[in-house]
Amino acid sequence: MRVAITGHRPNRLGNEWDHSGPYSDYVWYRMIDIVKILKPDQMISGMALGADFLWARVARRKKIPLIATVPFKGQERRWNQDHQDEYRDIINDENTKLIITAETISKTNATLSEKYKHRDRITVGHCQILVAVMSDPKSGTGYTVKYAREKDIPVILIDPEGWKT
Repeated sequence: MRVAITGHRPNRLGNEWDHSGPYSDYVWYRMIDIVKILKPDQMISGMALGADFLWARVARRKKIPLIATVPFKGQERRWNQDHQDEYRDIINDENTKLIITAETISKTNATLSEKYKHRDRITVGHCQILVAVMSDPKSGTGYTVKYAREKDIPVILIDPEGWKT
């Protein structure tokens, strides 16, 4: 079974840019629980900072093959050096299959927004279940959840605010 992630960036996860704190910890443990229950053969991540990055870390920790559906080459260039280094470690890992989704888009002059949406559609197209870390449905994550539901892909929601209850 292939299980994919979609989710908010750190700015919607308590601004935990280092992926450390109550939001990240809560999401991490919910992800671990989901992986224990579903026992995926492969995990899929768009490799953005935030939920995607945490999901890729779970895959590495559990030694589950990862499909990295990266929207375009160089998406990590604006990140700090530690994040760039970890990103490269993950995509260069022998258990990671890299797909640069912009290379499969028919429009050669696609905008960044179009590249991200294309990545999200490719991600959904490769999975059997989608995990969504979402508190705001009016977001890129909300777009991806809506798309998955249109394609009859089951969605498991993680509310990143859940740690507060």
